[in-house]
Amino acid sequence: MADSFEGRVTAWVATTKKRMLAVRNGSAQRVVEIANTTVGEGGNLPFRTGFLRASGKWAVGEPNFTVTTPPKDGGTFAYDATAAALVLTNAKLDDVVSFVWTAAYARRMNYGFVGKDSLGREYNQKGYKFRDLAVQQWGRVVQEECVKAKASVEGRA
Repeated sequence: MADSFEGRVTAWVATTKKRMLAVRNGSAQRVVEIANTTVGEGGNLPFRTGFLRASGKWAVGEPNFTVTTPPKDGGTFAYDATAAALVLTNAKLDDVVSFVWTAAYARRMNYGFVGKDSLGREYNQKGYKFRDLAVQQWGRVVQEECVKAKASVEGRA
């Protein structure tokens, strides 16, 4: 059957699905890597303790995470990139994959905030646009991942 028309089409479809999955997963991971690149590393994510970056969570389907706040005793925090690999590896091609920063102040750090918060504290927080600037690179990232996926599936990577 492999040499038949049906066999060739079946093989082409399987290869195409592998490429599509590789492009989706690679592109999602890469855009999050760009967003998580700190100001000190040449990116746009503000970094003091690492809590904002470490609060990032992956989900398949509708994300359902609780907003988090850093522990009062402080410390430093690290992002677990292996969680992305696990979520993406187990996601089917037609699954919606999401990434969310759960830190309570994530939106303020991305968009900025001027005014009083619910506790009456005054803010004049500039927006770093770490998420927005990373997402703007989606098209370029997908093109790069397409090239990599094609080479990988064809055995050239």
